[in-house]
Amino acid sequence: LNGDPSGGGAGEPLRHNQHGTQFPLHNAPFFIGEAAYAYNQEDGATGLPGTIKLGGWYHAGRFNDQRYDNNGVSLGDPASTGIARRVRGNYGFYAMAEQMLWRRPGTSDQGLAAFARVSTAPGDRNPAVFYADGGLTFKGVLSGRPDDIAGIGFGYAKASNRLRAQQRDARAFGTSTPIISSEIVIELTYLAQLVPGWTLQPDFQYIRRPSGGIAKPA
Repeated sequence: LNGDPSGGGAGEPLRHNQHGTQFPLHNAPFFIGEAAYAYNQEDGATGLPGTIKLGGWYHAGRFNDQRYDNNGVSLGDPASTGIARRVRGNYGFYAMAEQMLWRRPGTSDQGLAAFARVSTAPGDRNPAVFYADGGLTFKGVLSGRPDDIAGIGFGYAKASNRLRAQQRDARAFGTSTPIISSEIVIELTYLAQLVPGWTLQPDFQYIRRPSGGIAKPA
């Protein structure tokens, strides 16, 4: 995969590839590998179906250090150059699971199911180091609407300790830099099939500590 489909350059990245059709080959590559195990998928299976996935990714480019500048001074120090030290490579790991918990008798896919996902990445080059989400879905919750799906989910993202340390450094020098922590989201959704091939999906989200708790600008 292309690790930087914008092609790089100064300014807003989306302006370099406005239509998403460019595929520059001079950028560092991005690799993803995944293994999956699906069980009880065949017709007549006695157990409830589920899937487990394990994966990882590696980006061969360079990334900004979350705390130190190119001279090894904290970016929170007024004496810093303001230019982050560049770190080669970036990587992460993730796991996902989906499991049907209850199947409505006489159907193949209606019922209650659960999902969960976790991922992690190094904090010296990523602003977020841990992410997890999970939830429940119910297909066919209303009688007479077998293809509708109701869902509830949550997500949690934890900020890098390295980034938090840089923000604490800035605080130590008397600035009002906020120290981010984590972000939590709760989501409710309902996917309604209007006619075959057409669906409508209202969605409600409540986000606690947006952007890790950074205050809104005045």
